[in-house]
Amino acid sequence: MKVIYKYGINPNHNTRTILTVPINSKLLKIGLQNDILYAWFEIEKDEQQTIKRTFYVIYTERDFEKKNMKFIQTVIYNEMHFVVHIYEEVEDFLSTEEMEI
Repeated sequence: MKVIYKYGINPNHNTRTILTVPINSKLLKIGLQNDILYAWFEIEKDEQQTIKRTFYVIYTERDFEKKNMKFIQTVIYNEMHFVVHIYEEVEDFLSTEEMEI
């Protein structure tokens, strides 16, 4: 049986948030609820295996390194007229034999 859970995300610039979620979870959305940043995941209710997923919040017009990060979503804080961009750290699965030279 599936269920949707929400997890808090640290809203500070370039700060890492590590979430432990069931292995077959599906990220549905990162957004605001009462001006608090959350990630919503669809999961199998009885799944015991977990993985760690790492997210970063990046502020507009602020420096950051984009090494091994994939863009996920932009979130607008309406009350504060503030925009943040969410990236997820990803593994580099290419071995040296698979890389194009």
